[in-house]
Amino acid sequence: MDNPETPRKRKRTEAMPGDADDTSGSLNSAQNDPIVRDETYYKEKGDCVILVGRVLFKIHRYLLERDASAFLNMFALPQDDESTQSTSDEDPLILHDDVDDFRALCWIMYALPTVHMQQYRIATANVKNLIGLYLISQKYHFEAHETFARELLRRHCTSLQNKQNTASFLFSCPESRLESLLRIATLTDPTSMSINSLSSALQKIWIVRLEKAKQSACFALTVGEELGLRNFTAELYYFELSKMETQRLASGAYSHPTNDLTPSQKLVLYQGYWSLRHWWSDVLESAPRKTFFCPPNHDCSLSWTRGWDRAISDEKTSKFFHPMQSLKSIEERIHMGYYAQIDVSLTEARSECAIRVLTKMTTELKDALANHFHGPLLPSAPDA
Repeated sequence: MDNPETPRKRKRTEAMPGDADDTSGSLNSAQNDPIVRDETYYKEKGDCVILVGRVLFKIHRYLLERDASAFLNMFALPQDDESTQSTSDEDPLILHDDVDDFRALCWIMYALPTVHMQQYRIATANVKNLIGLYLISQKYHFEAHETFARELLRRHCTSLQNKQNTASFLFSCPESRLESLLRIATLTDPTSMSINSLSSALQKIWIVRLEKAKQSACFALTVGEELGLRNFTAELYYFELSKMETQRLASGAYSHPTNDLTPSQKLVLYQGYWSLRHWWSDVLESAPRKTFFCPPNHDCSLSWTRGWDRAISDEKTSKFFHPMQSLKSIEERIHMGYYAQIDVSLTEARSECAIRVLTKMTTELKDALANHFHGPLLPSAPDA
């Protein structure tokens, strides 16, 4: 990673998350705003003045030098005898970062033990600050802070995706924040390929967020494709597919679903639709075979076949193509005893048998979803 630099040193050649865009009109406009001192982290007894955006921070240099951070090397560089850089408001160290991200770094550096403890519970955690801390710690090599923020975010994301608590900052922050988080978590975390990693948790959060808000998946798809997240993009394509409502026109043709996907994304979407349609047609053709036995197996198989025919007939009238939801609906009706009222032979034991079949079908469909949209995975390509 690049070291923090002032305009006097060599220009940074690589853009980082949170960097200011020196060519943007917004920056030129911001340069006309007055410089103000941060209300919390301009400390009179501090010995290092830093300008982030139009906000001055005055903090203790030793806090920045801990954990073998990039600041340690930067402060160790030889200075001119008359240099006053970072010691006064008139000559601060200039950082091109997001103000809130740097404020989050100051927050954790000066935090009391009770504040640290609060971050372990989703009800008291400051998720916004944890996100900013993770992004800026990764950039400036604060390894301990980075690990602290990453593990807490992973824990909270996992908790949120299960409880679907949409009050969290993760459900209201701009998608660009999720993008920055996902990029860093995927590209720098050595455990990013694990199902328990922060990257995996963020992918699930993003999908839940889209489903709740019924937003377009176009931006998330672009990010996922750039990162090579095959399973993530497959779930996003399926989400877009499940929203496509069919409407028959007077001519007998059907209206073309509207969305804001790119031409290449639409091609993948239609490829997945074609593959899933054929799979679903096979499912509708006959009851899926059971791969296990239950006594008396013959009677159970007959009940399963009759029940499946009735269950499928209820799903054929849906305006949406949503195989997973159809399987879930059938399972829910079995749980409620709907089919047992029609067919007395579908006993409680046989209902449990049917649910096992449906659960297995749903799991297999989820596992194969990427193959439907992207085609079979090549042996040499890693699955993401």
